[in-house]
Amino acid sequence: MINLVHQALRYASSKAKLGLPLLIFLPCLAYADVLKFTDRAAWTAAAGSLTNIPFDAAPQPPDGPAGEVFDTAAGVTISGVRFAGPSSFSPTGFEVLVFGDVDFLPHSLWGGEVEIDITLPQGTRAVGSDIGATVNLVCPGCRTTFFSIDLSTGDTFTDIPSVGPSFLGFISTSPITSLKLVSNNTFPFLQNFAISAVLEPKVWTLIALSLFGLPLLLRSSSRFA
Repeated sequence: MINLVHQALRYASSKAKLGLPLLIFLPCLAYADVLKFTDRAAWTAAAGSLTNIPFDAAPQPPDGPAGEVFDTAAGVTISGVRFAGPSSFSPTGFEVLVFGDVDFLPHSLWGGEVEIDITLPQGTRAVGSDIGATVNLVCPGCRTTFFSIDLSTGDTFTDIPSVGPSFLGFISTSPITSLKLVSNNTFPFLQNFAISAVLEPKVWTLIALSLFGLPLLLRSSSRFA
């Protein structure tokens, strides 16, 4: 970790000044180990080379226009990412996990009841998706949906509001092996899901600076110049 900080300090000092963008971004790094993003463009810029997970399967009989239906225990694996939707109402998972819907929610994946469990490929450090709840699409006047997300890193994010598809992304210094999305409403869904294993170098710099603070940079910049 010390080497990482030294590298970060060298990088920052080589840029002459931190500049306003970095000073604005530093307060967003309160959790240091895991960064949360609500802006897709900012997350994409930091996440590096992305792998997009396609929810665009053609409808398969007997599911017809509802897309493909999977039982909750087996779930479905798409491009190395496993999605499952536990259900207390349907132990066998009958029509609980649906993806590729071409009528109601194009290119989407629905969870069972209130939860989607996601297992990520080894080495994943960034994950992001548009998330929403189907109830808010068919009933705009219904109560706002709130989500909680548990990451395998031990970080938990609660009371995340969504009245429709809205972006949420994470970047971590350590691999994210899984995450659990839970809705306070019903039938959460995902769209435009993407992951990355290789972060942009500037992200490591910002994370290191957030861990040890701007004062350390200011005291040490001349030594590492």
